[in-house]
Amino acid sequence: MALQGHELANHTLFHPCPENLGWNKTLAIDNYTVDQIIKEIEINNGMLSLLDPKRKSRSFAFPCNNILVEGKDYSKIIKEKGLITYARAGGDENSIITNFQGDTIVPR
Repeated sequence: MALQGHELANHTLFHPCPENLGWNKTLAIDNYTVDQIIKEIEINNGMLSLLDPKRKSRSFAFPCNNILVEGKDYSKIIKEKGLITYARAGGDENSIITNFQGDTIVPR
């Protein structure tokens, strides 16, 4: 796909979702730490770079639309660390986040 010009975007390694949606407790977002999700995104970016070494930055889709881990919005952290160029939460064209402001995400 990358050779055809498509981006290989990040979505974490284990796609953590809430336990009440049926996720195993060990992989549920309810039990994640901010450091854990950041590390997962970093590792996944590294693996994607092996498949698509020309792309230096990636977009990101929040697993199950969860932008909170430990009650904290981690979207600003992943942007500041340069792990993503933009992020997506939700399911339509208005869910692309290009404006990271303060502790919240603002759809375009």
